[in-house]
Amino acid sequence: MTIPEIASDNLYRYINGIVKKRQSNVLAINGIGNHVHILVELSSSVSLSDMVRDIKQSSSKWMKTQPVFCQFAG
Repeated sequence: MTIPEIASDNLYRYINGIVKKRQSNVLAINGIGNHVHILVELSSSVSLSDMVRDIKQSSSKWMKTQPVFCQFAG
C-alpha cells in the first residue's frame, strides 16, 4: 500500500499512539511512498520484535479502513 503524502501526518500520529501505548517514545518519524522510518526510545519492558509487530499489524489494519490510503493502494 502506498503512503500518500497528504495522509502521512495522520499515519505518523497513529503510529505514535501505538508506540505510546507500549510506554515508549517516538523520537523521529518520516517516510516515503512505501515505507516509514521510526526512531523509538524503547521501554525496557517491550521487546523490539513485539514493537515492530504491533506497529506493522495495527497500522496496516488502520490504513485499510482509511479511504485516502485505499485510493493509492498499489
